[in-house]
Amino acid sequence: MTETKKKTKRKRLDIVKLNAVKRYIKDIQEIKVSDTAAKQLLSRYNNLIFQTIKISKKEAKKENRKTIMPRDMNFALDNTIGKKYLEWPEIVREMKRLNAIDLGKLVKELKQYVKEEKERKEI
Repeated sequence: MTETKKKTKRKRLDIVKLNAVKRYIKDIQEIKVSDTAAKQLLSRYNNLIFQTIKISKKEAKKENRKTIMPRDMNFALDNTIGKKYLEWPEIVREMKRLNAIDLGKLVKELKQYVKEEKERKEI
Protein backbone atom coordinates (compact mmCIF):
# COMPACT_ATOMS: atom_id res chain seq x y z
CA MET A 1 0.00 0.00 0.00
CA THR A 2 1.40 3.37 -0.98
CA GLU A 3 1.30 6.29 1.30
CA THR A 4 -0.38 9.38 -0.08
CA LYS A 5 0.71 12.77 1.00
CA LYS A 6 -2.00 14.79 2.58
CA LYS A 7 -2.02 18.37 1.49
CA THR A 8 -2.28 20.33 4.69
CA LYS A 9 -3.37 23.91 4.84
CA ARG A 10 -0.77 26.14 6.32
CA LYS A 11 -1.96 27.99 9.35
CA ARG A 12 -1.98 31.71 8.73
CA LEU A 13 0.20 33.40 11.29
CA ASP A 14 -0.30 36.98 12.28
CA ILE A 15 2.65 39.12 11.31
CA VAL A 16 1.98 41.75 13.95
CA LYS A 17 1.18 40.40 17.40
CA LEU A 18 -1.45 41.62 19.86
CA ASN A 19 0.95 42.12 22.77
CA ALA A 20 3.34 44.19 20.65
CA VAL A 21 0.55 46.57 19.62
CA LYS A 22 -0.86 46.87 23.12
CA ARG A 23 2.60 47.50 24.58
CA TYR A 24 3.35 50.17 21.94
CA ILE A 25 0.06 51.96 22.58
CA LYS A 26 0.54 51.88 26.34
CA ASP A 27 4.28 52.71 26.46
CA ILE A 28 4.64 55.12 23.55
CA GLN A 29 1.19 56.64 23.14
CA GLU A 30 0.60 56.57 26.92
CA ILE A 31 -2.95 55.29 26.73
CA LYS A 32 -4.50 51.88 27.26
CA VAL A 33 -6.33 49.96 24.55
CA SER A 34 -8.93 47.24 24.99
CA ASP A 35 -8.26 43.77 23.63
CA THR A 36 -11.23 44.12 21.29
CA ALA A 37 -9.99 47.39 19.82
CA ALA A 38 -6.43 46.07 19.41
CA LYS A 39 -7.71 42.85 17.81
CA GLN A 40 -9.84 44.87 15.42
CA LEU A 41 -6.79 46.91 14.37
CA LEU A 42 -4.61 43.81 14.04
CA SER A 43 -7.14 41.90 11.99
CA ARG A 44 -7.37 44.65 9.39
CA TYR A 45 -3.64 45.38 9.47
CA ASN A 46 -2.60 41.73 9.10
CA ASN A 47 -5.15 41.19 6.32
CA LEU A 48 -3.72 44.20 4.52
CA ILE A 49 -0.21 42.77 4.80
CA PHE A 50 -1.32 39.33 3.57
CA GLN A 51 -3.19 40.84 0.62
CA THR A 52 -0.20 43.02 -0.29
CA ILE A 53 2.13 40.03 -0.22
CA LYS A 54 -0.29 37.98 -2.32
CA ILE A 55 -0.47 40.68 -5.00
CA SER A 56 3.32 41.17 -4.90
CA LYS A 57 3.84 37.44 -5.38
CA LYS A 58 1.46 37.40 -8.33
CA GLU A 59 3.37 40.27 -9.97
CA ALA A 60 6.71 38.48 -9.49
CA LYS A 61 5.25 35.25 -10.92
CA LYS A 62 4.03 37.14 -14.01
CA GLU A 63 7.69 37.78 -14.79
CA ASN A 64 8.73 34.23 -13.87
CA ARG A 65 10.61 35.40 -10.79
CA LYS A 66 10.81 33.75 -7.40
CA THR A 67 11.73 37.00 -5.68
CA ILE A 68 9.40 39.89 -4.88
CA MET A 69 11.06 43.10 -6.04
CA PRO A 70 10.35 46.68 -4.93
CA ARG A 71 8.27 47.29 -8.09
CA ASP A 72 6.05 44.34 -7.17
CA MET A 73 5.59 45.63 -3.63
CA ASN A 74 4.90 49.18 -4.84
CA PHE A 75 2.28 47.89 -7.27
CA ALA A 76 0.67 45.83 -4.50
CA LEU A 77 0.70 48.70 -2.02
CA ASP A 78 -0.85 51.05 -4.56
CA ASN A 79 -3.60 48.49 -5.07
CA THR A 80 -4.24 47.72 -1.41
CA ILE A 81 -3.84 51.04 0.36
CA GLY A 82 -3.63 53.40 -2.59
CA LYS A 83 -1.28 56.23 -3.20
CA LYS A 84 -1.30 59.12 -0.82
CA TYR A 85 -0.55 61.65 -3.52
CA LEU A 86 -1.23 61.13 -7.18
CA GLU A 87 0.93 62.58 -9.92
CA TRP A 88 -0.82 64.96 -12.34
CA PRO A 89 -1.28 62.37 -15.14
CA GLU A 90 -2.78 59.97 -12.60
CA ILE A 91 -5.19 62.63 -11.36
CA VAL A 92 -6.35 63.26 -14.93
CA ARG A 93 -6.76 59.52 -15.52
CA GLU A 94 -8.89 59.22 -12.38
CA MET A 95 -10.98 62.24 -13.37
CA LYS A 96 -11.70 60.65 -16.76
CA ARG A 97 -13.27 57.70 -14.96
CA LEU A 98 -15.98 59.95 -13.50
CA ASN A 99 -19.38 60.19 -15.12
CA ALA A 100 -20.53 63.58 -16.45
CA ILE A 101 -22.57 64.46 -13.34
CA ASP A 102 -19.75 63.68 -10.91
CA LEU A 103 -17.27 65.50 -13.12
CA GLY A 104 -19.53 68.55 -13.04
CA LYS A 105 -19.66 68.36 -9.23
CA LEU A 106 -15.87 68.12 -9.13
CA VAL A 107 -15.49 71.20 -11.33
CA LYS A 108 -17.91 73.10 -9.08
CA GLU A 109 -15.93 72.10 -5.97
CA LEU A 110 -12.63 73.09 -7.61
CA LYS A 111 -14.00 76.50 -8.58
CA GLN A 112 -15.21 77.04 -5.02
CA TYR A 113 -11.82 76.00 -3.63
CA VAL A 114 -9.96 78.39 -5.97
CA LYS A 115 -12.33 81.23 -5.03
CA GLU A 116 -11.82 80.61 -1.29
CA GLU A 117 -8.03 80.42 -1.69
CA LYS A 118 -7.97 83.73 -3.58
CA GLU A 119 -10.10 85.38 -0.88
CA ARG A 120 -7.90 83.94 1.88
CA LYS A 121 -4.74 85.29 0.27
CA GLU A 122 -6.23 88.75 -0.15
CA ILE A 123 -6.87 89.11 3.59
